[in-house]
Amino acid sequence: MYQRERFPLAAHGLLTAAFAGGVVCAGAALGGRGLTAQGVLTAIGLALGLFFQLRVADEWKDLETDRTHRPERPVPRGLVTLRELSVIATAVAALQLAAALAMGAAVVGA
Repeated sequence: MYQRERFPLAAHGLLTAAFAGGVVCAGAALGGRGLTAQGVLTAIGLALGLFFQLRVADEWKDLETDRTHRPERPVPRGLVTLRELSVIATAVAALQLAAALAMGAAVVGA
């Protein structure tokens, strides 16, 4: 329910995929490298994870304002806690690191 309300993949997933895929395609073309499905899918996953982590950071930043002015949002109404979101964001970071390492150490540095 949180995902549907605050991080709607249906609305933003395609745009994020186009953005990340475009960056990988442009980088491959400019660098004279081949393009792989693994590279494109990794970039999309990393970008989606980053945008989710930004959403969680925004939930922390706006907590008091949301409690006062937007109590219908998921965190103020108790659907999910900031601790739960932070645990998920940390797990996403671990998955991002694993995906980047699978592509090579240079991807982690980038």
